[in-house]
Amino acid sequence: MSRGARPLRSTRRLQNLTSAAPRWWKIENRKADNAPSLVSIYDEIGFYGVSAGEFLAELAGVDGDLDVHVNSPGGDVFDAIAIYNSLKARRGTVAITIDGLAASAASFIAQAASPGMLEMAPFSTMMIHDGFAAGIGNAADMRDLADQLDSASDNIAAIYAERSGKSADYWRAKMKATTWYKDSEAVADGLADRVRGQDDPKNTWDMTVFNVDTDGDKPMGDGWVMGADGKGRHAYSRFSTLGTTTVPSGSRTTKNNCRRGPLIASEKQTSQYGTGCVLNS
Repeated sequence: MSRGARPLRSTRRLQNLTSAAPRWWKIENRKADNAPSLVSIYDEIGFYGVSAGEFLAELAGVDGDLDVHVNSPGGDVFDAIAIYNSLKARRGTVAITIDGLAASAASFIAQAASPGMLEMAPFSTMMIHDGFAAGIGNAADMRDLADQLDSASDNIAAIYAERSGKSADYWRAKMKATTWYKDSEAVADGLADRVRGQDDPKNTWDMTVFNVDTDGDKPMGDGWVMGADGKGRHAYSRFSTLGTTTVPSGSRTTKNNCRRGPLIASEKQTSQYGTGCVLNS
């Protein structure tokens, strides 16, 4: 989804504007609880005289994994690059969740999440756009500013490209169009890994147990065979690979093809040998 508007709404709270040291982040050290430390970026990044340096200095005092939550319209591009690089280089897992809005600089800070750990909360939004700035000067100054903006935008596109696997040119086109993403759209385009609570179910069954190597099987009668590994199994049992008992000489079979003999299995293990089998000594 693309549209030309940029987010003009401020997430800055009145108490932040009137405080002596307005901050756009909060860090909660949870090391004592053996939990990832909570980092909230809920404001304009790097504005009102509070730089990324102060944020990173506080973050350096926190060890271990991070649980980062973002609701920000963006901010200073160079401060955001510094934050991105710091999170990307950090030891441990960096999980990032977009709680509401990750626009502009906040969108590429989010790309610092560890592989598979960038999550969109339901109904959250991400926005990407080309760099923009205000300038004062003559024509040469304005041309120089335009070149700097293109360079900064190329850097940002490279961040999106590294995370998504798509080309930087693809992302520059999306940025020039000022593209807004709903939660699932960000995932589909490679800017996030999943929408919280909407993971695809994963098949965790190990089906290799049904792969039976029949080479070297020796018939023993009544449908039973001795495998090359010295283990007896029923030739038609779908659970044949689960049988681990070596068949003793002189063992007998029942009419329903359930093998009987001493030291084979308890009744609790009969399901390994097919429905209806009762095995005992």
